[in-house]
Amino acid sequence: MSIIGEGAYGTIYKPPVPCKGNSAKKYANSIGKVFDEEKDMLEEKENHLIVEKIDPEHKYTLPLYRHCIAIKSDKPQLIYKYGGKSLNDILKTNGTIPKFKAVMKTLANLLHGIDALNNKK
Repeated sequence: MSIIGEGAYGTIYKPPVPCKGNSAKKYANSIGKVFDEEKDMLEEKENHLIVEKIDPEHKYTLPLYRHCIAIKSDKPQLIYKYGGKSLNDILKTNGTIPKFKAVMKTLANLLHGIDALNNKK
């Protein structure tokens, strides 16, 4: 498994860190967000459940498969469907210009999602 992102509340792995207990189910094409604090995981999970009511078909959001305790760290983890490259990854240039079409497609989807969330408040 490799780290694909890091933030203030935890680290994102692809594939997810294996879960403790009898939770051997693997989710194809998924990521795991391992949180430093359980309260942060619970807050994200609660927020996700609210957003899921607005976007139940996951047109603009990623489905949450489950939560568990990561086997090596004993830290809480949320397992989501992998959504592909992040906007940040698309915009990273490494000396080259990002493909305009890829940037516009990603931005358009992001803006449509924000509009959908705004219209459902």
